[in-house]
Amino acid sequence: MKLMNAAVIIACAAALMCAPLNQQASAQCLADVNHDHSVDGTDLTVILSTWGTKGGSAGGDINGDGTVNGLDLAFVLSGWGGCPFQSWATVLEWAPDAAVVTDANLRAEIVASGLAWRVRDNSSNIEMLLVPAGIFTMGCSASNLHACNFNETPTHQVNLTQAFYMGRYEVTQAQWTAKIGSNPSYFVPQNGYSSDTTKPVEKVSWNMIASGSTSFMSLTGLRLPTEAEWEYAYRAGTTTAFHSYALSPTEGQPNGFDDDTLLGNIGWYSANNGALGSSTYGTKAVGGKLANGLGLHDMAGNVWEWCQDWYSSTYYASSPLTNPTGPTTGSSRLVRGGYWFYESSECRASRRISFSPGDNLNSVGFRVVRTPDPELAPTITSISPTSGSTAGGTAITITGTSLLGATSVTVGGVAATSVVAVSSTSVIAVTPEGSVGAKSVAVTTWVGTASLASAFTYVVPTGWYTVLEEYVDAAVVTDVTLRNEIIALGLPWRVQDNGTGIEMLLVPGGTFMMGCSASTQYACASNESPTHQVTLTNAFYMGRYEVTQAQWTATIGSNPSYFVPQNGYSSDTTKPVEQVSWNMIASGSTSFMSLTGLRLPTEAEWEYAYRAGTTTAFHSYVLSPTEGQPNGFNDDKLLGNIAWFNSNSQSQTHAVGGKLANGLGLHDMAGNVFEWCQDWYGLYSSASVTNPTGPATGSIRLVRGGSCYDVSNLCRASLRTAGQPVSLYNNAGFRVVRNP
Repeated sequence: MKLMNAAVIIACAAALMCAPLNQQASAQCLADVNHDHSVDGTDLTVILSTWGTKGGSAGGDINGDGTVNGLDLAFVLSGWGGCPFQSWATVLEWAPDAAVVTDANLRAEIVASGLAWRVRDNSSNIEMLLVPAGIFTMGCSASNLHACNFNETPTHQVNLTQAFYMGRYEVTQAQWTAKIGSNPSYFVPQNGYSSDTTKPVEKVSWNMIASGSTSFMSLTGLRLPTEAEWEYAYRAGTTTAFHSYALSPTEGQPNGFDDDTLLGNIGWYSANNGALGSSTYGTKAVGGKLANGLGLHDMAGNVWEWCQDWYSSTYYASSPLTNPTGPTTGSSRLVRGGYWFYESSECRASRRISFSPGDNLNSVGFRVVRTPDPELAPTITSISPTSGSTAGGTAITITGTSLLGATSVTVGGVAATSVVAVSSTSVIAVTPEGSVGAKSVAVTTWVGTASLASAFTYVVPTGWYTVLEEYVDAAVVTDVTLRNEIIALGLPWRVQDNGTGIEMLLVPGGTFMMGCSASTQYACASNESPTHQVTLTNAFYMGRYEVTQAQWTATIGSNPSYFVPQNGYSSDTTKPVEQVSWNMIASGSTSFMSLTGLRLPTEAEWEYAYRAGTTTAFHSYVLSPTEGQPNGFNDDKLLGNIAWFNSNSQSQTHAVGGKLANGLGLHDMAGNVFEWCQDWYGLYSSASVTNPTGPATGSIRLVRGGSCYDVSNLCRASLRTAGQPVSLYNNAGFRVVRNP
């Protein structure tokens, strides 16, 4: 393809980067072609794949001049890594980090909010974390050494109905100075202390922070937390005197603690602050102690933190139970959390004291909060496919806007299953059982519900499949000979199994050499020889992807997989199902295959489909009409283009279809999970065979294709291994086959 002159592209990008901040943000979000709140290689791929066209539904024509060209590329380059999540913030991490938010339920609440977990405020550059809405018991939680004070009672239930963002750390001297222009703090070099401006700012009164047009909050659009928000965020689901912390996955206090002697793990206070008068005395750099369950640091100790509320010693007795904001008037404002000089008592979750709003003390700082901007109501523009079996089980993709955080999907008023919000513009779900005719489809998010009338039609299936594409797509099956073989069969190329909603592609029969194909780094194992000619006389349909957690759950009713939220992994059920034995898949009346009428591939069918006409260690792939490995490859270093394996998987499975397909359009034949085959394991003969099905008996069943844990060797076309039919492996799943 012919690209725009590089100098022009750079000039366009530079012009955008020199624009005012709000214009830059706009350019960055225009460049977010796939609407995932990040301008990255995915957006670049859209531009390059639609180059010279109108962009179509892919959205590559960013600037609206009618053609995808160098100007659109300039938008992507200028906005790289950006796109504010809302007008005031830029996303740093969309999903909560399981190493930080270690509690799976808390992670699920954050994900369910539909909001980004970690953001940076554009006005102040302060990093902020999402605190999900929730209910907690506010008030007295005594420690081992210190009883509660009278003003911490009565304990009472509080309901915070709105999620909010809170500063991950106390506001620092540097952040205050950058916005206000001067540093009021006591712990500075002129008073004999270090020049580390990542220490919390102090000697800032409530009025300096939150009152008047020149206050920090007025200049940034941020606010102070209410007292209820502060305590709720401190506790992060705990009910103890001090919040939780994790030293490692197996060490720490995951449920909080009451033991004052452990406070040094989470807070700077009198017992660990250094000698009075020394240069290390006083405040310390923020984030130096372990975070709580939400990822917030220094909630206990370092400096007291101003809250929004006026103080009242009797307020708890009559406090509103929903979103309390404190008394309407008063003479002092609340501070929370304890500080560098005082004992553990002051660092408890429920401890309450107050100061005059005009006081500027070297023991008091603050932390910022912001309520997310209102999200837009969802819309639905299309459903694909538009029809499916009355038995249900059709996997549908719903396209629209503002779909992130989708909580439910209904078809004809009946709840769909396996609902996953893929992005702000796409939701997938599996249809329920329904009656013949056109039905409305509705998506509900935390903002509202969108409905599209007569969007999905239930039909009585005339066979086992619904046609998705009658004719083979030349952009997928790029080899002309292979396309002609498929066309000659007179069968539809791409279908959807009516019972499961699984998408399947037609594999024509043929003859190939089965067995040893070594890579550049690995020789063949002895059981891959001798190579021998195999003829498959019948065409068959094979799952385009490995069977997913969602598809298994829709059929069986539960998800046996290891890579699920309760084990610290994402809730994406488009990852392949695993921890499914051969017997669970293919043996008995309640097995997946018995319930669906599908079957496992024979080992010969599997290898023939993997190769898709190639004879190399690894199957072919195409990056563009002129780039890729159209004849397959032997170079292990290229495997990352087609497979999730030990070098790129982070030792976990990934959503199916994330890597490039082979010449038949099949994804993940290499890596992600091993795939069970029908055959018992046995050794090869040198004789030519037709439609082999393996030994008649045996003790172990074959698996093929390698997994997310494995080196490139196990992802080769001919690599053979096996497992006990009853065994469950978190790196073994399967792919389905059916005869036409």
